[in-house]
Amino acid sequence: MPDTQGHSRTKFAQLDLGPDLNDLGPHALVPFVARRLKRARVVWINERFWLGHGVDILDPVERGALETWLLDTYACCVPADVAPEEMEGPDRIFYADRYGASGGATHGGSGRCGINGRLNVKGIGRTPLVAAADVVNTQHSHGCVWLDEAIREALAGEICAAEYPHGAVPVVAVIDCGIRHKIAEWSFTGHRALIIRPNFVRLAHLQRSTFFGSAGTPQSDQHLDAQRTRDAVLNVWGPSHRRDTLGIQTKTLAQSMERFADQVAFSYVHRFYFGGISSSNLAIDGQVVDFGAFTFVPSWAKTIYNDELPRYGDEAASIRVLLQSLTFFQDKYLPEKEDVATIADAVLVQIYHSFGRYIAEACAPEQGAGAVADLVKLFRYYFSQQQKRTDYLDGRLRKSWIYRALKGGRSANPTSLNGEVVLAIKRILSSEGPLGHLSKKEIQGIMAGLRRWARPRPLLLHKGLVYHTRKLADQAGDAKNLAVRVHELIDQYLSISRRVWRDLPAGYIVVAQVCRGAGSAVLCRVPRSGKYIVILYGMITGGQYILFDQKWRQNSRLTPVALPGEGFTLNVPVKGRLSAAQDVKAQTGIDLPAMFVLEA
Repeated sequence: MPDTQGHSRTKFAQLDLGPDLNDLGPHALVPFVARRLKRARVVWINERFWLGHGVDILDPVERGALETWLLDTYACCVPADVAPEEMEGPDRIFYADRYGASGGATHGGSGRCGINGRLNVKGIGRTPLVAAADVVNTQHSHGCVWLDEAIREALAGEICAAEYPHGAVPVVAVIDCGIRHKIAEWSFTGHRALIIRPNFVRLAHLQRSTFFGSAGTPQSDQHLDAQRTRDAVLNVWGPSHRRDTLGIQTKTLAQSMERFADQVAFSYVHRFYFGGISSSNLAIDGQVVDFGAFTFVPSWAKTIYNDELPRYGDEAASIRVLLQSLTFFQDKYLPEKEDVATIADAVLVQIYHSFGRYIAEACAPEQGAGAVADLVKLFRYYFSQQQKRTDYLDGRLRKSWIYRALKGGRSANPTSLNGEVVLAIKRILSSEGPLGHLSKKEIQGIMAGLRRWARPRPLLLHKGLVYHTRKLADQAGDAKNLAVRVHELIDQYLSISRRVWRDLPAGYIVVAQVCRGAGSAVLCRVPRSGKYIVILYGMITGGQYILFDQKWRQNSRLTPVALPGEGFTLNVPVKGRLSAAQDVKAQTGIDLPAMFVLEA
């Protein structure tokens, strides 16, 4: 057994889990010391991620070896603020990555994140890149991650990885440090945790950190940061670039910004908010990163998270500032000059068109954006009108939103904005309207799509997320069942809250859905025929088809369809909603978890 586990741990270290950030240049990383935590334990593993990298975590031996490797390699903290009796073994070397910001930066880069190989640990403690105590406040310099925060990041990362057009940098594991940490300035004590993620290249890696550290000598922080920025720009956009080894798909800054525009438009359409989008929480290929302020918002109002962050809906306004900084350094080190105005205008146009495309995908995917142009135009108007008012995320949110009106509730009053929009929808879908040529079933399908898209996601409201994850974190002393409860909570939130299934056939109406581990299932009604079908989503590892936590043997009646990466789908015809679980079991041998009914 020890030899097998040793071999497995070597295998994990050799997997292509993320880029080696040394390829950004010789000054990209700063070493620091951390030590192993005695009582750390893995409380959540991203089964989708690890199965996608060929790790059979359904095998208890393989899963045990993975957890042991994660603890041996990444369950570490900076010794300065941890009692010596909580640590063991020799010092370990981790690395903090340097990066900047659009308006300069007080930190020199990652202030609480340490890199070891292809993965990094968020919450490891204060790194050498944290600014001096008289420059930044405790909130931005304590170096910790709390267990409830880590659970929220894992949950939000899975929602965003599944739904966003260009995905998200996922959390691949959560480790409970096994210690409580006190922040004296706050009179606060909480359970510390570690968030494990793949390495990634931020847009901020291409910017200077102009306010951090020493200056005036060849080895000063500012001199090294200038060299680091030059190397990063050349290694990302230069003629002898290292984009392949860094895992970067975009070839130009303009392409990166196009993806950024898609992500912003999707956030608007589906009412997701990150507390403002900056160069430090965007990967260079557009993936969203860091979910501390992630929330669903009840409407399109200019929602305020706190006084320090931009309002929801103002993300596009920061584009020019972001571009001016990025192009300044690109123009400094590369012969080709970028036109800020041209790229900024293209991003705004992209947001406008992508907003329409995602509205069409949500309510009428079968018809396409062109066919439902009047609906798209209507919702652009609705967005602009709702943006004229302000809500406070931690205050009493006004829940004025079109879902109630679509359901025929009190807000369907024709004199209200919601009622006005619903009446306009009915005119568009009427026999005299621009979509009057559609059949009755097609119209019903559009209305069902509209109601499903507009349905609130209350579990993803920030206030509730904080309450439920803190309640769970407070039970961290129960070591035996904590991991089970964390997995159950994340599965439950995904099952109830997810809305977008990108590989779903156009026109299918989702009646019920469920997510568990790396698998998920949606029960759909086909509008034209009225028949029902269950679409199963699974992973392929070592030639084995895995659905939920079970291995499925391919049979002649059902043909799996491969998805990008290591995923697949399986279509299972069923007689109806009530018989779905029995029908799936009879045809696949797979036990379908209890499904949540979501049909509007």
